Amino acid sequence: MPTAEHTNSALPSRRTVLRAGTLMAGFGALSALSACGTGASSATGGSGGGKTLSLQLLGADDKTVEFLKTSVTEQFKSKTGFDLELRTSDWASGFQKMVTAAASGSLADVVTLGGIWTAPLASKKALLPLDAKFAAWDEGKNFNPKMLTDARYEDQLYAVPYASDTRTACYRMDHLEKVGYTEDTLPTTWEEYKTMAQKLSAKTGGPAKNPISWFNDKSIGIQQSFAQLMFQAGGTYWDASGKATFSSEAGKNALDYLTSFYKDGLSDFNDVFTGTGAGAVAAGRSSAEYSGLLVYRNTQDFAEKPTPKIVAGPPLKATAASKPVSSAWVNKFGVAAGTKHQDEAWELVKILTSAPTMETLNERVGALPTRSDAVNSEFFKSLPEGFSKASEFVVTQPPSPNMLAIGPAIKIVLQKAILGQATTDEALAEMDKKVNEINGVA
Repeated sequence: MPTAEHTNSALPSRRTVLRAGTLMAGFGALSALSACGTGASSATGGSGGGKTLSLQLLGADDKTVEFLKTSVTEQFKSKTGFDLELRTSDWASGFQKMVTAAASGSLADVVTLGGIWTAPLASKKALLPLDAKFAAWDEGKNFNPKMLTDARYEDQLYAVPYASDTRTACYRMDHLEKVGYTEDTLPTTWEEYKTMAQKLSAKTGGPAKNPISWFNDKSIGIQQSFAQLMFQAGGTYWDASGKATFSSEAGKNALDYLTSFYKDGLSDFNDVFTGTGAGAVAAGRSSAEYSGLLVYRNTQDFAEKPTPKIVAGPPLKATAASKPVSSAWVNKFGVAAGTKHQDEAWELVKILTSAPTMETLNERVGALPTRSDAVNSEFFKSLPEGFSKASEFVVTQPPSPNMLAIGPAIKIVLQKAILGQATTDEALAEMDKKVNEINGVA
């Protein structure tokens, strides 16, 4: 079974390279998909009585839908003669509905895929392999290869990425400046990060009640933070045989480090982000968070004025001798395996992931692009540069058909450890046991 690997090949600079981006999409879901037949293409039914191709969107607001109905629909009609049927739903908790639609042959022709969705759907033969089409596309060379990794399963490409949530340590600079930090002296190691947290604590005269937020939300944000710590420590989810390896030295170091913040009163387990309103950093309860552009946008939207400056810092290293690691959750467009119009569906994917369309979509959802030439929007130019720098050190989650079950299982065990209901060794052993059971590994 594949393992997560850190590749340290540097990407080009901000002005010439791709930026990885920010959609927290690991555990979204498609809500009710209409059963329109295999591939969901309609031979008739377009506004002009011609052929129609369907596109399933997730999390699109009214302005995004309007943009797609005009610019994208017109381009698609001009190139293919097909009308475009838009289906929309939110990022809810019903991933099973996507699986059900795949099993019944009612997937839209082109679908939005969240982070770690590729393997679960590709393993069920629900997605069309795109290797040949992508290889023949001149613009394919503009995509970040690390983002393409998340679109692969068993060495085949099943989707094209358009947005990625790059996670790194994000800081509220008005807080940090009060305790002597500048953008040039941000932490680079776990020890430095912990020392900073202690200085920021209200208990020692600092500005924050709970200096560090680990993105504890109603989904799996804290599990994502733990995974990044484990990667920074050199760990993986499982070994080459597929056996879970959370009880490794790397797993122990990561969990000991995470729980120490709660034991020392530097993080609050009960401070949970609900998905609406001000988060801990925006509200000023915390000074830093392992997150992506979500914390930046949330602070812009909900912090008191003047809006505090948010900086994306360098990805942390477990020790001074370790390698820095950031993580990414990538959103993509895939083609249903059962579509009756493969060429037209691929044409739509190319339009949706073209540089101009990508820039607009990423601005609408608060994301960074996944290709090197989609960096010209005013929105992109206004973002903290640290997010793009962090993309040089991205590690995506290991592809697995069971990943959507693994994340919540790990989160439940993490909660026990953080609350002191299990020791580190007990929690990691339970993670290994649960993950092995999910994966069917003895």
